[in-house]
Amino acid sequence: MRRSLWAAVLMTLVMIAVGIISASAAPPAQTGDGAATATARALNLATLTTRPTPTPLVYAIRAGQTRVLKILVDPNGISAIGVDSTGRIYVGNGTDRVYVLGPDLETVRTFGAIQPYAITVTKRDEVLVSQRNQVMISAYDPEGKYLREFWSYPNAQLETMAAAPDGTVYVLWQTLYTPRVANLTRLDAQGNVIYSREFGRARDGVGAVHSVSAAPDGKRISITFSGFEQTVGDTISILRDYSVEGDPIFNDATLIFDSPLYAPTLALRLADNSLVLFTDNAVGWWTSDRKPRIILGGYVLRAGSLQQFSRARRGGMALRPDGYSAAYAEVNIDGELLVGIVSFEDYSGRSPTPTPAN
Repeated sequence: MRRSLWAAVLMTLVMIAVGIISASAAPPAQTGDGAATATARALNLATLTTRPTPTPLVYAIRAGQTRVLKILVDPNGISAIGVDSTGRIYVGNGTDRVYVLGPDLETVRTFGAIQPYAITVTKRDEVLVSQRNQVMISAYDPEGKYLREFWSYPNAQLETMAAAPDGTVYVLWQTLYTPRVANLTRLDAQGNVIYSREFGRARDGVGAVHSVSAAPDGKRISITFSGFEQTVGDTISILRDYSVEGDPIFNDATLIFDSPLYAPTLALRLADNSLVLFTDNAVGWWTSDRKPRIILGGYVLRAGSLQQFSRARRGGMALRPDGYSAAYAEVNIDGELLVGIVSFEDYSGRSPTPTPAN
């Protein structure tokens, strides 16, 4: 009896070891409980096949074109980029220039701006450019013509900002004095303050907000951050959802990432409110209620080796006009700016049906 019991245990351990080896040998473009379709393999897509069969649902992350801009970028990097209704991408160098790229990532034009650290584009195609220190947001037209001062807050440091589909703008900034306090400010389409409230207090004077993204249904915003009281440690970044009034939503699971303060951890809501997360080593796609669809290694998206970009400092991500693809930008360890495009598709390349706004 004992021999048969030990034999069963030994066989179980062997099976587990074989399973682990098989899982570790799986190609990076295959996750979940199903194999990639022949079409997906031919297109080099990362796929997730879900049950029940024989009608599987395939989610795909398609890595598009990338371009490295060999320009001088401020040591602080950038924190947000913008995309207008025509698909043009607006990226700042953090010092004195904004670069406008076409959908093919070719440079259309540049225009001067003071310390363009964060950029977002409103529903009216106003390009909002903000400097990092002594926060001041300026409005430009798509051709780079200065329009007006949108909003300012002296003696503060900008973290990030994003325009929402309803025309409002969310700005996260920190005080420059001790204790360091992060604040969330919501502005209307004219730059008037709807509210401004405390977001969190930095632990040991260190804290960073990486991104903010508003859901198209107008019910919530998603914020990624690290180094505040709500996080476990300085090297852990988390995503948390908030109501549009700035109240944390605690009935959703908080997503946690092992990512240092200097690396981007970016959140983006697609047209159907599904959630995209871009970190220094992966890009993931979840449903609107945070059920996982697929996670793809970040090296697939980048022009260069994983080691070259795994220490990227800060970056930005913005939704493109189709609602299911995004532009992203990040600064590598050489101080160059990588810009790329990535799309999120369901079975047969069709995008999900958008969720109408209230």
